[in-house]
Amino acid sequence: MTFGSSGKITTDFFNDSDAATDIAVQPDGKIIAVGDAFNDSTSFDFAISRYNSDGSFDTGFGSGGKLTTDFFGEGDFATAIAIQTDGKIIASGFAQNNKTGFDFALTRYNVDGSLDFTFGAGGKVTTDFGSSLDTAFALAIVSGGKIVVAGTTIVGATLNDFALAQYNSDGTLDSGFGLSGKITADFFGGNEVAHAIAIQSDGKIVASGSSQVAAGVPTDFGLVRFNTDGSLDMTFGVNGKVMTSFSGEIEEANAVVIQSDGKIVTTGRAWSINGQGDFGLVRYNGDGSLDSGFGSDGKVITDFSGGNDAAQGIVIQTDGKIVVAGSAFGGGTQGDFALARYNVDGSLDFTFGVGGKVTTDFGFEDGANAIAIQADGRIIAAGFAPDISTSYNFALVRYDGDGPFFNMCLQDDSNGNILQINTATGNYQFTNCSGFTVGGTGTLTRKGCTITLQHNNGDRRVLAKIDTCQKKATASIRLLSQGTTFTITDRNTANNNCACGN
Repeated sequence: MTFGSSGKITTDFFNDSDAATDIAVQPDGKIIAVGDAFNDSTSFDFAISRYNSDGSFDTGFGSGGKLTTDFFGEGDFATAIAIQTDGKIIASGFAQNNKTGFDFALTRYNVDGSLDFTFGAGGKVTTDFGSSLDTAFALAIVSGGKIVVAGTTIVGATLNDFALAQYNSDGTLDSGFGLSGKITADFFGGNEVAHAIAIQSDGKIVASGSSQVAAGVPTDFGLVRFNTDGSLDMTFGVNGKVMTSFSGEIEEANAVVIQSDGKIVTTGRAWSINGQGDFGLVRYNGDGSLDSGFGSDGKVITDFSGGNDAAQGIVIQTDGKIVVAGSAFGGGTQGDFALARYNVDGSLDFTFGVGGKVTTDFGFEDGANAIAIQADGRIIAAGFAPDISTSYNFALVRYDGDGPFFNMCLQDDSNGNILQINTATGNYQFTNCSGFTVGGTGTLTRKGCTITLQHNNGDRRVLAKIDTCQKKATASIRLLSQGTTFTITDRNTANNNCACGN
């Protein structure tokens, strides 16, 4: 089954800046994306779109497959989504009002996208922690249909702490959780933000994000584990908390997942020795200690092409492999969707994309914020992509389980550079076997034995010609921002290994 246009779809709400921040797949295969949309006046609203499994709008949801929700007429930002067992949909984030500033915000929708009036006040709930900046970034449904939301709040004058709130199924705060339904957690008096949560099989809550050993110093990966009543789990790390540093620069964990064996995997942005952000991946044992059997002493860093990369979402396949999604900048100023897949020991899975990595370009600056896996093993990433250079839309990409399907590989006879092409869709991915990878979707033309792929955008000129009768090909990949041109001459397309180093 095809998905959108060449595996990609974009969704515009108000002809302005829209971005998807989270994604979920319903049991019936329909796909829900949530984020925020600028409402053509002065503020953002919660925005949700639902798609059929082929990427077309589900017209029975909201208005033609889309809906927006406003709280106080000011800035509202949806950051997470979850689906209840009864099919109702919960979105969380933060909303601004002129009295308390930003507060945690939740909405619940019926299966058709209408607000569920049995939840909170008219389907909406806001929670103030007492500061002007209470922002929620993660959401999970726990035992009994209760809802837990995590983010950050200002404690004291200027410093942020992890903040969590737990709600009953009707949207009221759960008085048996923390202090009247709310908890905060501080590491060492610095700034801390919870970006993600995961629920263990025993009901304990793991929150991941960024933490500091003191105010004013670079942040590290930070994890906190809570008991089901909101108290710190003293069996985890040091007094329930763990911090992990890669290089001593600004680092943060943006997503977390629990393996079937109870080990915890978190991912985000880590800084490499070249002074750029990379995908950072850490695995912990159940007690919070680093898993020495994963990567290098529990940690993995992945660079795409020397630019500034950051991971935002993570999922675990049924075979235990780990898939991470985010953005890669390729040494220039324009980001692309970026995915990496890892084996259970943290090594890159070379059966996925090129050398374990895949990038997808929409034509300007774009990136993935979330990832999900369908029942058939296909992978969906959601984020943002340009409409024009100053406007963005929801963007979704679907991949086969082994990345975008490429049925043709061109490999340079002298240096091994690789250009993979899908001759049905125009999807392509190039790597120069020195860590640089770039991909996109070009235009295909056919004349006799010759297939031509061409892709021109603001930063790139790609031209490939394949003679299927003679089984030979040439290609040129010109990167305008870098002033670099890569060429491929493949005199026998039938003998390619299509892997760097071969």
